[in-house]
Amino acid sequence: MNNKIISSKTLASIALTLAVHALLLACSPNGEHMPLGDLHGKSGADAKSIEGGPYFTADIIPLLAKNCGNCHGPGSAMDWTNYETFKSKKDRILVRVLGPGANMPIGGKLSDTESALLQAWIDNGMAYEPGLTPKEPTSPEPQAPVSQIPVPVQSCVGCHGERGESSQTLYPKLALQTPDYLTSQLQAFRSKVRASTAARIFMWLPTENLTDDDISIIAAYFSNQPATQKNTPGPNEKILLGQSIYNDGLPGKGLPSCAACHGAEGQGIATMPRLAGQHKDYLVKQLGYFKTEERVDSNGLMSGFAKLMSEEDISNVSEYLNSL
Repeated sequence: MNNKIISSKTLASIALTLAVHALLLACSPNGEHMPLGDLHGKSGADAKSIEGGPYFTADIIPLLAKNCGNCHGPGSAMDWTNYETFKSKKDRILVRVLGPGANMPIGGKLSDTESALLQAWIDNGMAYEPGLTPKEPTSPEPQAPVSQIPVPVQSCVGCHGERGESSQTLYPKLALQTPDYLTSQLQAFRSKVRASTAARIFMWLPTENLTDDDISIIAAYFSNQPATQKNTPGPNEKILLGQSIYNDGLPGKGLPSCAACHGAEGQGIATMPRLAGQHKDYLVKQLGYFKTEERVDSNGLMSGFAKLMSEEDISNVSEYLNSL
């Protein structure tokens, strides 16, 4: 008899726990996640007074998915869906997302309700979920303290990584890039001269208020970071074809050697960028921009060269550079 009573009580407790969890994950009529403040009948501004919340799983993850996933999702240089990683960035979040000079998310900002919810989560101790801590949390890779990263650089690391070795192929690697090239491109973004689709989406807003000193600091910082992270190489036959194009050009098409401007090892020379170890997908996209003249360099050479290359040529040479 006692066992049955205990079992009934246990079942009732489980049912209550599930009901509470379902409430925390409730959605609004249009299917969107409803902030904890709304669930308690309070405005976002009053959210911080709610006892026991907000919670990372129920409240912060949906906010991150909506506003930050493009740059800080799983597989990124800084995955904010990882509880330990996001929690460790509290000081950055307070400055760059919630501060008076906030410049994140790129292209916009959190709504007042979202800002209040995130601030409430921080103020109330950054809880994972009701009564629980993460199971076997994954510790983030040790990263440099914010104080050791120059302030102008801090707006770059979310996409490009703290050492300029972006793990997402959408964003170029900046480690060991030539300082002259970094300077020229940041200036081109700031003046909106570099106007490809990706430039407009990702780089116009973050660079519009950079000073010349800021640009010099960013260029110096990334050009002095070691390039240690190797990419996964593609098919060997494509790498060899790409190596031939890079070293010898395509004489039959009038395309000169790429090495003449970018260096025998793809290391870059002055304003000619380092290409060694750059992501294949990024290189393919940029050569495509040059080919259609959506991106035009100062002397116009790259557009002319890209037009001499077939899609297969572009893929092969990009595969070779990706492998270095």
